Amino acid sequence: MRVREMRGILASVCLVLLASPRAGAEMRPYWNAQWGGPQSASAGLGLAIGRLKGDSFRLNSRALLIEARPGLDGGAVHLGFLPGSGSSQGVHFAGVALKGTLLRTWGTPSSLPVGQTYAGAEVHAAWVVKGSVGVLWRVSGNAGPKSTLTWSIGIGL
Repeated sequence: MRVREMRGILASVCLVLLASPRAGAEMRPYWNAQWGGPQSASAGLGLAIGRLKGDSFRLNSRALLIEARPGLDGGAVHLGFLPGSGSSQGVHFAGVALKGTLLRTWGTPSSLPVGQTYAGAEVHAAWVVKGSVGVLWRVSGNAGPKSTLTWSIGIGL
């Protein structure tokens, strides 16, 4: 196993431990939609598990995030940590999230060949509009760059 793969696994374990649900933890669905690279248009559906307070307007702190995000040019699975956010109707409109990411390319991605798998980390931040940036390293496949920058602009964390 390569050092980079070990770092990714260690980072994922740390995120799970930091965000592990405590007594009284709640579970709520959330969604997002974005445009970026390398997935192009994508939409995510996930679960936030942790301290989620309120009904129509929610203040969330220390939550674990589990998300699937299919897109036109690739699909991603995220495991993340949400230190804090504000949300309403399943959309996190303000906050920051750290997400471990596993991405598989398909379709016609502009910067990566089809059929490659990348893993790494992303930071997502929102104040009404969401932005994200991350770095992923190739873990399977032998075409294209060994690492890639991810980015997106959209709504929701």
